[in-house]
Amino acid sequence: MHKRTPVAGALFTLWMAAVVIAVFVASVIAARLAHLPIPSVPAAAVAAVATLVAAYATRPLVKRIAKRDDQG
Repeated sequence: MHKRTPVAGALFTLWMAAVVIAVFVASVIAARLAHLPIPSVPAAAVAAVATLVAAYATRPLVKRIAKRDDQG
């Protein structure tokens, strides 16, 4: 039987994805304004670091969401 994704977890995942995409787009714009030859490469690096920082910073929240979903 397939377990449905809880609403809180799905919304949190969508929010995190939107933040990472916004960081990537802002980084591409900044790299283009700085006239870098391949602006997507440093932008991808910045987005990757932002993803790591966000995952580490939100770990307690993710654990609470997962624990609450396992109980219900």
